[in-house]
Amino acid sequence: MDIFHSRIGSIHLLQLRGRLDSRSVEALSAQLVPLTEALGHQVILELTELQSLTSTGLRLLLVQARKSREQQGAFVLCGVQGFVREVFELSGFVDLIPIESGRKEAVARMNAPG
Repeated sequence: MDIFHSRIGSIHLLQLRGRLDSRSVEALSAQLVPLTEALGHQVILELTELQSLTSTGLRLLLVQARKSREQQGAFVLCGVQGFVREVFELSGFVDLIPIESGRKEAVARMNAPG
């Protein structure tokens, strides 16, 4: 899996490409965990080019979403489509992790008051 980290103002954007599975979860965790530990963080994961997602990857995203709430941060996924979208829907995670259709909507959610 490839991970591209950039910033949009104070927002950290991580774009994922490939497969998020037991072999790649450590690489994502190494970049994501320090970001979600910061109080008041803002993190967007763009999954437009993510081809597959296993239970290991799903678990990491759920744990980080919970950690984000504890740290009064913002953690949003965007571009969730195809097979990856099905995984989120079947697991019920669409109700547990904020998901926006695209990057523009995710940034707007981060910048919305309250």
